[in-house]
Amino acid sequence: GGDALLAALCARLLQLLQRRGTVEPAGVAVTSYALARSGCAPLVEPRLWQALASRATEGLGSLSLTEAANVASAFATAMREAPEASVAAFSPEVRAFFSALREQVERLLASGGAALPPLAAAKLATAFGDARCSEAHGVVQRLAYKCLAPAIGSGAPKAERLGVGPLRNVAVALARLDVH
Repeated sequence: GGDALLAALCARLLQLLQRRGTVEPAGVAVTSYALARSGCAPLVEPRLWQALASRATEGLGSLSLTEAANVASAFATAMREAPEASVAAFSPEVRAFFSALREQVERLLASGGAALPPLAAAKLATAFGDARCSEAHGVVQRLAYKCLAPAIGSGAPKAERLGVGPLRNVAVALARLDVH
């Protein structure tokens, strides 16, 4: 059935990920996000999440901020929805991904953060909160401001303003990380 097909696809993907250069960073991002958002996270072996995290970390510099946010969201979703993935979620590979992502976002924010769309900022803040990345509390605080700036700034385009859902998720992330 479907479980057997998914297991076969995951096994093949794991083989590909174990060979350098066979899966592009954008492919890693799309695959991670699709596996997490499809509700299949409990069926995915922890080794695959670990391999995806390793490749995502290696290719982080070539991912857009939205792609990186989607990968972070995928890992946070997998941690929440799959007990087996929770073991992988605290693996060195996933921790390394979140650490590298935090450093990349810190550099971006230090340079003004103009290239960071509010929705990507909200996704990043939410993923750091969902993954309980306590070392990212300062980044999450600055991301939260980035999410609110279009709403409180005069003349901000309506397209940049976030809805209630993403803002609520950012508030939850702030609470999870005990940001005041």
